[in-house]
Amino acid sequence: MAATYTDETLQNLPGEGVTSVQVVCPGFSADCLETIEEIGMENRDFFLEAGGTRYEYIPCLNAQDRHLSALTDLISEELAGWLNSEQNPERTEQLARQLGSPPSVAQCAGSRKPRAKAIPTPSKKSSVSLSGHDCETAPQATSHPRQYR
Repeated sequence: MAATYTDETLQNLPGEGVTSVQVVCPGFSADCLETIEEIGMENRDFFLEAGGTRYEYIPCLNAQDRHLSALTDLISEELAGWLNSEQNPERTEQLARQLGSPPSVAQCAGSRKPRAKAIPTPSKKSSVSLSGHDCETAPQATSHPRQYR
């Protein structure tokens, strides 16, 4: 089955016998005006005009306490290794080498602070690049990550 656009799919469903739908946008953690207008209003009209009888848009979880708590837990869990790497430059360098980074890049990955360097551009303005292998070690961080719970 070829991928189709949402509006086309909703216009075709009544012709296939589907007259009632509930629509959710799981890729969004919060509603935005564009999604509300396109999915909640325009596509509703397309579906009903094509013969559908019931169209429900299920809003995103937005700022509900349980949703924010779930996002916080997920982010904290996924970033756990990043927080450790910030506090352990030797381990970060070791992991970078294991993933195939050249020694000079792995060494920068283990440093505390990349040093930005100005690169002239044709317009004689300068731009900043953090992609080079030029890095320096910053002092040991003393702050701890904030907990948002």
